[in-house]
Amino acid sequence: MRGVYVFLVLLSWLSLVTADDRLIPFDDFHLSVDTNWRAEKAGKGDALKVHVEVSRSAEDPVGSARTEVYCFGFDSDKREFSVSDLATLFESFNAASEGRIYQKEILSTTFFGQANTRFEVTAVGEKPVVRVSRGEAEVFFTLAEAERTREALAHAKAAEAWYRKLLTGTELPAITAEVHPPVAHRPYLTSTVGKVSGGGFAFEIRVSSWGDDEENYQVDRRIGGENQEWSAEDRVDLLIATISQAIDAGKAGETFNHQFYSGSNGRGDKISVTVNPATGKADITFKFGEHWPPRLSIATGTFGEKELKAIRQLEAEAETRRKWFEEHKSLFHVPPGGDP
Repeated sequence: MRGVYVFLVLLSWLSLVTADDRLIPFDDFHLSVDTNWRAEKAGKGDALKVHVEVSRSAEDPVGSARTEVYCFGFDSDKREFSVSDLATLFESFNAASEGRIYQKEILSTTFFGQANTRFEVTAVGEKPVVRVSRGEAEVFFTLAEAERTREALAHAKAAEAWYRKLLTGTELPAITAEVHPPVAHRPYLTSTVGKVSGGGFAFEIRVSSWGDDEENYQVDRRIGGENQEWSAEDRVDLLIATISQAIDAGKAGETFNHQFYSGSNGRGDKISVTVNPATGKADITFKFGEHWPPRLSIATGTFGEKELKAIRQLEAEAETRRKWFEEHKSLFHVPPGGDP
């Protein structure tokens, strides 16, 4: 199985036909891949999630790859599990496996400041477990989870090394026990192709994957404010088509006034598109429903033929990039059941 996968990776690399000699020939992308999917998908209830974050941008051309661990038994702002947390957890596991009493409290770094974390060996029935408490929340870890977590961390370490070589290299790295793509489901991916601004907001075109093995990589079109993030993804295609109609009406000297609504979560965002007879450009007004986005009620923008052409160009580039990620997916993960 390993020989077949090495062949697929090599074939993927050899098929790169681009003036850019980087293994991943794009400035902007971010992916996240879980390395303890086995326990999660098997429904064994592991509280720790181990995943590798990989990113590169025009501002950070070298990019980065790092392992992150979260404990989903804690509140969302206190889930981060640091190196010291993991070290203490494994100390607890060792004590539990040896039948020793163990209690220790440390100061942990979380997303929003620090929190006291208490580790204690106790028992559920006749089986030893490790109880970890942070605030009022507590999570119980079995000794079986200790082995799965060690395995997930080892996979993450090898994946980190593999991704770093992909980020900076021009030749396909050798697959070894210490350096290899992770055995995992399809990674979460976003790769921004570009943005087209119309004044008060911009269209963003990107390639994405939401970690579903049954779905291919796809082209996403989003709308965002210039100074804050918001989106109306459910109506972006319609809005682009309506802008095109408004511009055509302007060319013909006709009036144009079209309104529709966006927002699947009851936001009730009202979108109005008219044509400016003096410029022939489409004027767009977003009137946002309650509570979305915060502190913003109206956003306006203007798009003409130049901006529409730029959007279409980015869409074409995004389709090319989408095909690239689909054709080279073996660079980023080994499907479950495979062997790196």
